[in-house]
Amino acid sequence: MTDGMHGLIDIVMLEIIHGSVPRREIKDALEWASGNRTLLLAKFKVRIPMKFKEYNQ
Repeated sequence: MTDGMHGLIDIVMLEIIHGSVPRREIKDALEWASGNRTLLLAKFKVRIPMKFKEYNQ
């Protein structure tokens, strides 16, 4: 984002876990992620396989 807002999103829970992005500002992105969770997690698993192990436990 170029407006100074930033955030870290938990892609499993789809929650803002760190940052300063108002939920209303990322509502559409979170709705998309919710509807495409399988795709999102599969892409994450391919990109960061070691970190993904933590979510499988």
